[in-house]
Amino acid sequence: MKAVHNVFHVIQPGVKGLDASDQQALDETMIALDGTPNKSKLGANAILGVSIAVAKADAAEKEIPLYRQFVMREEYLLPVPQLNVLNGGRHADNNVDFQESMIVEVGVNLTASNMNEFLDKVVQFSAGNPGAIVALVEAAKHPKYRTNEHIKISPLYIDFRMNWKVAG
Repeated sequence: MKAVHNVFHVIQPGVKGLDASDQQALDETMIALDGTPNKSKLGANAILGVSIAVAKADAAEKEIPLYRQFVMREEYLLPVPQLNVLNGGRHADNNVDFQESMIVEVGVNLTASNMNEFLDKVVQFSAGNPGAIVALVEAAKHPKYRTNEHIKISPLYIDFRMNWKVAG
């Protein structure tokens, strides 16, 4: 109930009249109203809730998706998928210590326009190069390949890095 009180009785009067499209000014004003280094006076969730609500309202007013409220670009970089090549760990039927051994392509800037090209390359790699899969599985079994160490698969000239998920 303290957060609700803070939103209606401290934050609202403090931000009333600000330009909703100036997200930085809004956030800085709320941080100044709080006055603590960790937002403990008004509550980080109360401040964040107001910030998001104003951003959503401004985006709706402009008739744009919320993500466009923060970054206006023609193309956005997407996360590069990691591909699981070998499962191990306590529940696996092998002696691999790592729970998951994954590969990630090095240096790819994945966007909506090149996503299909990237996926085609991955399918070509996994279906058309069984020797490379064996090499990756062998690499995953031996800790000489450290996390983020490059593994070059020469027939397709794809540069991968190994990543491991170690069960805790």
